[in-house]
Amino acid sequence: MALLKTAWIAQTAPDPMIHWLTRFKPCRRDTPMSIKVHFFASLSERLGLSETEVSSASATTALDVWVEATGQTELADNILIAVNKEYAKSDTGIEDGDEVAFFPPVTGG
Repeated sequence: MALLKTAWIAQTAPDPMIHWLTRFKPCRRDTPMSIKVHFFASLSERLGLSETEVSSASATTALDVWVEATGQTELADNILIAVNKEYAKSDTGIEDGDEVAFFPPVTGG
């Protein structure tokens, strides 16, 4: 009976490997996503725009959005990123309809 119960649990329980894999974004999409992008303070001045919209099937991370929006392949380590108004890292996954913001280093006093 214990063996039968174990086999049933193994069949009905979600596979932990599949669950782990579903947390990651696919590396290629067939349809373009629309992502709203904001640039603040000196970044906005340097790039000459405060916001734009990126339509891309290949952008899967915040860094990809930066590259698509600015044409620059590198993102300085001190630039802050927010995805949907929450701080994020450059490798944070992006979904259709997301809002991505880039901020220059912040100092205060």
